[in-house]
Amino acid sequence: MSSCDHVIGKVSDFSPGELKTVEVAEAEVLVVRTVMGKFYAIGAKCPHAGAPLEEGLLCDRRVICPS
Repeated sequence: MSSCDHVIGKVSDFSPGELKTVEVAEAEVLVVRTVMGKFYAIGAKCPHAGAPLEEGLLCDRRVICPS
């Protein structure tokens, strides 16, 4: 494993359509598993409102801020 690789869990730890915050290298990251099974990772907080995106909604591949 290179210094850029981080294990955050097993595929089975993430349900389709789930938004889950994990810690990677001391930073919070939102991991999204779409209903089609693809994974995406973005910052865990809304850049505008600072709200936790884990509490938002997943609409197709778009995360909607909860605030």
